[in-house]
Amino acid sequence: MGEGDIKFRAITAVVGFASLAIFTVLAIYTPDDAPAAQLFDVALAAVGFIGGALAWLRISKGNC
Repeated sequence: MGEGDIKFRAITAVVGFASLAIFTVLAIYTPDDAPAAQLFDVALAAVGFIGGALAWLRISKGNC
């Protein structure tokens, strides 16, 4: 594939890992009386991790 695909995967990896960091911090500092918000933040952090990891693995294997 082309250079544009590699750039797209790199941007996806950065955004995924950044969302992992942001939503992890939000989940840690969520008040104890809002368990639904904490669960939502944990779920978004997991989605960010999966997206970032899959994009990074694809780049590192050279399958772009």
